[in-house]
Amino acid sequence: HRMGFLGAILLGRRGGETAELRESFRVVGLAHLMSISGAHLAILLGLVWCVGRAVTVRPPQAAMLVLVVLALYLLAVPLRTPIVRAGIMAGLFSIAYAAGRRVSGLDLLALAALVVLIWQPADLLSPGFQLSFGAVAGLLLFVSPCVALLCGAETVADPADIRWWQRLWRWLMTYVAVNVVAFLVILPVVVHHFGFITPLSPLMSLVTLPLVLGVLALGYAKVLAGLVFPSVGWLMAVPLKISADW
Repeated sequence: HRMGFLGAILLGRRGGETAELRESFRVVGLAHLMSISGAHLAILLGLVWCVGRAVTVRPPQAAMLVLVVLALYLLAVPLRTPIVRAGIMAGLFSIAYAAGRRVSGLDLLALAALVVLIWQPADLLSPGFQLSFGAVAGLLLFVSPCVALLCGAETVADPADIRWWQRLWRWLMTYVAVNVVAFLVILPVVVHHFGFITPLSPLMSLVTLPLVLGVLALGYAKVLAGLVFPSVGWLMAVPLKISADW
């Protein structure tokens, strides 16, 4: 189960040995974790972005690093429709940042949808397309108002006057808002296409997302380290095993 889970979440592999595990994830509303999707790509590229911003203070250079990693990633995993769809979205956002231009997120999302539909027009009626673009549009539109409502007016003051605990509270409320908004936005699409509701999905996502982040960070770091320093990659197998089991 562990190897099947890691193969699915890191490399997009699908096998009969993971059928039982996939069903267990589906029952609690976490089926999306068992197949590479926009969420996995967003986590990976988010980590790359953080590393890029730590190395250089210029966002365009960090965006170029994200583009390079995205290209390498697309060469390494099976080019299924969900991965290509997510890659188009991520690539357009990264190109906009690399060009140093301030572009509306909704405009970029609409352009990505147009590119996907030109490539595959029938995708418009697929649940994957509707879930992917619907969820991202919902996050762009509704997360900020929800965070402002949850945090109150004091967080809109001068950033220099915001205390650490206010920043932490705002970060936690943003984390909650992202999960709840995504669930509510995609709920009608899930019910229409699949005919079931998983009420525990927001709670389970809140709990499991940090673990998924750890598995992806350790897994991709192990792959990269193993290519250069095999002994280091071997040592990283222990924390990767523990995080995958959790």
